[in-house]
Amino acid sequence: MQFPIRTFNIFFMKRNLRFYLYVMLIVLALGLAPLDALEKKITWEGSRPGTWVKYSKVSRQNGKIKKKAKVKTITLKSVSDTSYVLIEKTSSWERESRRSFSKDKVYDDKWTEKEEKGFVEIDGHGYTCRLWEKTHSYITYSKEKRTIVTTEWYSSGAWYPVLKRVEKHDDGTVVTTRVLTFLAYLKVAGKSLHCYQIERVDSRKTSGTRTRWLTNQVPGQLVKSVRKRRTIFNPRILETTDMLVDFEIK
Repeated sequence: MQFPIRTFNIFFMKRNLRFYLYVMLIVLALGLAPLDALEKKITWEGSRPGTWVKYSKVSRQNGKIKKKAKVKTITLKSVSDTSYVLIEKTSSWERESRRSFSKDKVYDDKWTEKEEKGFVEIDGHGYTCRLWEKTHSYITYSKEKRTIVTTEWYSSGAWYPVLKRVEKHDDGTVVTTRVLTFLAYLKVAGKSLHCYQIERVDSRKTSGTRTRWLTNQVPGQLVKSVRKRRTIFNPRILETTDMLVDFEIK
């Protein structure tokens, strides 16, 4: 009995269609996840002694350069079981500091999880977040008691899980920190670094805003930082930029 050619073609068309649907689903799943989640995070504690990063700092006033660029180099001196030692050096000073290993975000008993969920959209992708809240007090230099209520939008599906953070002070000050994008790219020493961008906005005029570009590909994660603020007297706009100019991972 001869196998009908038409039946043969339909059979393989269905198999091919099924295969392409599987491929599309995989690509879609990867596309919805921030690319940083797929990259291995390079940390100081996971690197070898001799690893270093170099930053350039430039200060501007009303758009004009106020101070010449200062260069700071941070070098990993040693790593133990629980900590590591860094040497920070500029043209005018040098200091050594010991730091503990970085830890994953943990909400202790000082935090309370709210019943409702939060929602944050980044790069066209929506994240359903758990909402955590904490209230704490502190004493100012003038011996006044102040209270801050902090709320965080947490999503374990994002590489940087705290997608948004709002601090409300009892004096009316509001400080908001949020992830702007997971799809930023900056070029450093001929290498393209995949970054996520975080913005911190302080409602106090003299505090202003700070925007940071962070990456998994460099120890310490910082690639660029821009801080803008205003002075109280003789109003001026001050801007400070820290930029990674070179690095070497051992």
